[in-house]
Amino acid sequence: MVFKLLFEYILIIWKLLVCCSIVSYKVNQKGAVKKESKLLLFQDKMPPKKKDELKQILPIYNADKAAPLFWKYQQYSLEDRQLFDAFFLNFQKELQIKMTDNIYTNMEFLCQSIGSKIHPLFKQVTLDEQIETKTLKQIDLEDQKKQLEAENIAKSSKNVKNQIQPQVDQKNQKKDDQKGNAVTSGKEDQKKGTKKDENIQQGGKDPKKLTELELQESEEEIKQEMLPYLLISTQRIDYLTMKMIIFQLPFTNINTLKLHNNMFDDETLELLISFFNSDVSQKIKKLFFEWNNLISSQKRTLFFQTVSKSIYIDNLILRCNSLQDEMTTIISQQLIPSTTAQSSNIKFLDLYDNQIGIQGFQQLGKMIYKNKSLTTLGLCKNGISNVSEIEQILISIGKYPMSEEQYQAYRNSEKERDQIIERNKKLKGKKLLEAEPVPELEAIEQITENKWAITRNNTLSMLNLSLNQLNDESVERFENFLQVVHDNFQVILSFNNFEQRSKERLKKKFNKKIAL
Repeated sequence: MVFKLLFEYILIIWKLLVCCSIVSYKVNQKGAVKKESKLLLFQDKMPPKKKDELKQILPIYNADKAAPLFWKYQQYSLEDRQLFDAFFLNFQKELQIKMTDNIYTNMEFLCQSIGSKIHPLFKQVTLDEQIETKTLKQIDLEDQKKQLEAENIAKSSKNVKNQIQPQVDQKNQKKDDQKGNAVTSGKEDQKKGTKKDENIQQGGKDPKKLTELELQESEEEIKQEMLPYLLISTQRIDYLTMKMIIFQLPFTNINTLKLHNNMFDDETLELLISFFNSDVSQKIKKLFFEWNNLISSQKRTLFFQTVSKSIYIDNLILRCNSLQDEMTTIISQQLIPSTTAQSSNIKFLDLYDNQIGIQGFQQLGKMIYKNKSLTTLGLCKNGISNVSEIEQILISIGKYPMSEEQYQAYRNSEKERDQIIERNKKLKGKKLLEAEPVPELEAIEQITENKWAITRNNTLSMLNLSLNQLNDESVERFENFLQVVHDNFQVILSFNNFEQRSKERLKKKFNKKIAL
C-alpha cells in the first residue's frame, strides 16, 4: 500500500515538471520571434552596407579645370599623372561595372566620366553609318559603270565613222580588257588595304573586292567582319589615353594589340610595362610592336624584358625597332627556360629589320638550343651576307648522327653524371655547399637498330631569312643543314642573291623544306 502511494506521488511530480518545461519553451519561442521581428524591422530601416554602395563619379575636368585639347598629344606633369591614377583607383568599381566588350563604347564612357572629349580615332562608326557608306560606294560603282559604257559606245561610234582603226577580234579584245581591269582592281585593292592599315580600329577584314555586280552587304555580314584586334598607327599616345586603353582592355574580346609608330614617352611606356607584368594582360595573345624606336628611352630594356618573358603572349612581332645586338641578347635571355620561374610561351618571334649582328645571332642560337616552345623565327632584312653569321643558330637545330666512338663517349659521360648525382644526394647540412656541379648532356635518340643521334631543338619548324644578302657561297652549308632538320622544317631564302642555278639545285634536292 505504501509503495503504491509513493509511486503515484512520483508520477504527479513528473507530470508537473513536464508541464513547466512546455510552458517555458513556448515563452522562449515567442520571445525569439519578437526579437527576430524587431531585428528584421531594424534591418529594413538600416542603410545598405558600404560595400554594396556605388559612389558618384566625380570628373577630373569640369568648370574649374578645363580638359586639354583631345586631338593633341599631352605631356602630363607628375601631379596630373597621380591625379589620373587616383581617379581610376578611387572609382575602379564604378567604372568596371560599365565596361563592355566594345572598346569604342568603353572609351566613350571613360571620357564622359573623366570630363574630356573622345578622340575622333575612338569614335565608333555605327552600323547604319557602315551600311550608308557601302550604299554610297555601290551607287558610285554604278555611276562609273554607266560612264564607262557611255565612253565605250562613243569610241565605237567614232571608230566606225572614221574607219581608221583596223578591225579587232572582239572576243580577244574583251579578254584583254578583263585582264587589264583585273590588274588595276588588284592594285587599287592593295592601296585600300594599306590605307586602312594606317587607321586605328578594333578590327575588320580587308574590304571585299568591289566589282560592278556587287550587292550591298547585310547587317549580319558587316557584323561578322569585326575581328578582335586593336591597331593604333602613327599616333602618339599620351599617358591618359594609354591609361584608359589598358583599363578597359581586359573587358573586351581583343586578343591582338598592334602598336605602330607611336613615339612613346617613358611614363606611357611604364604603363604598358605594368600591364604586361600583370594577369590582366592574359587576353592579349599577339603583340605587334613595330617602328617604335626606343633607343632614347630609359625604359627600353625593361619593356623588351617584360614582353619577352610574358607567359600569355604567343606571337611577338618586333619589326623595325633598332634592337641590334644589345636588345636581341636581352630578348634571347628571357626566352631561355628557367627552373625558378614560369617560362615564356612565345611560339612566333619576328625580328624583321633590326640591324642584328653576329653577337645577337649567337645569343639567339643559344636560346634556340634550350627553348622548346618557339616554332617560328623571323630574321628578314637583317643584312646577313654570309651563312657563318648565323652558324650558332644552324647548329642548334636538327638531328646529328653519332659515330660508335661518340656514342661510347656519351655513355661514359652519362655514368659520370649519374655518379655525381648520387654523391650529391648523400650530402647534408653545410656539406650541401660542397655539391659538385652536374654536367648537362645533350638529348640523344635511336634512329636505327645500332645507330644513335644527338637531337637539338626539333620544335622550331620555320626559319625566315628572306630579304638578306646571302649568295651562292652559302648553298653547300644550307644543303648540310637541311639534311639534319626534321621533315616538317622549312627555311625561307626568298629575295637573297642566289643565282637561278643554285635555286633550282636547292629546290630539286629539298622540295618543301626550302622556299626561294
